Parts: sequence; structure tokens; C-alpha cells
Amino acid sequence: MNVSETRFDLLVRLAWQINALRRAVMVVMPVNGEPVVWVSMSDGRRFAVMAVQQGGGWIFVWGVHYAPTEPMADAAALIAAVTS
Repeated sequence: MNVSETRFDLLVRLAWQINALRRAVMVVMPVNGEPVVWVSMSDGRRFAVMAVQQGGGWIFVWGVHYAPTEPMADAAALIAAVTS
């Protein structure tokens, strides 16, 4: 898998986990750019979550926050907590 495919895979799995926590998400894949997950907050605002390579692994980044991609459920719970 190349870098873009890995990023997409991570973000789709994250979106699935966040949605399982009863939060609305959108995976956006622009024509000329990298995929991103938009997470809806309870007041209607949204924020972006990106998957970024760091060292030999990957992390999720949103705003000034970040979380390791594994375990995925822990990252999803951290991100979902911001939406309340």
C-alpha cells in the first residue's frame, strides 16, 4: 500500500469507529489532495481529522490534539469526546 492508500485506510476505519460511538462523520477524498475525516460536533460545527506519518508509524491529528492510530478504538473515543 502506498502512503495515500494507507492514510485512506486508517481514516475510513477511524470514521467507522467514531460513527459506532453515535457521532456523525464524513470521509472526504478530494480530487487533488489527501483524504480527511470531518467530525460533526453537537452544535453543528465540524472539525477535520488527518492521518499523519510520524517516525515509523502513524498518528491522528485534529486541532492541537493527536492520538496514536492504534488502538483505533481509543483514538475514536478521544476524538468523539471532543464532539459533546
